[in-house]
Amino acid sequence: MERRRDGFTLLEVLIALAILGGALVTVQFAVSAAVFRQTQRENETISLGLAQETIERALVSPASEPETPFDLPFESFTRQVEVTPWQGLSDLREVAVTIRWSGMAGQESLHVHTLVANY
Repeated sequence: MERRRDGFTLLEVLIALAILGGALVTVQFAVSAAVFRQTQRENETISLGLAQETIERALVSPASEPETPFDLPFESFTRQVEVTPWQGLSDLREVAVTIRWSGMAGQESLHVHTLVANY
C-alpha cells in the first residue's frame, strides 16, 4: 500500500508559523521604534518653534519669566525665559529660553541662547 504525500506535515506548518511569528515581532518592533522617533522629532520641531516665538516676545517685553505653560494646543510644553545684560557690550542682552515637555522618553528640554540689541 502506498501513502500519498500531498500537503504539509504538522511539523512543517509549525516551523512556518514560528518563522512568520518572528518576522511579525520584528516588523512590530521596527514600527514602534519609528513611531517613537517620529514623535520625538515632532516634539523637538514644536519646541524649536515655541522657542523662536518666545525669543520674539522677549524682544518686545525684555523681562525674565518664570516657568509658564503655553496655551492650547501646546499645553504640555512650558517655557522659561532669562534676560540678562551681556558682559561685552552694554547695548546687548542675552536671552536664554528653555522649553520643557513630557515626551515618550520622559522629561525633555530644549535650551536656546541668543543675543539681542537694545533698540
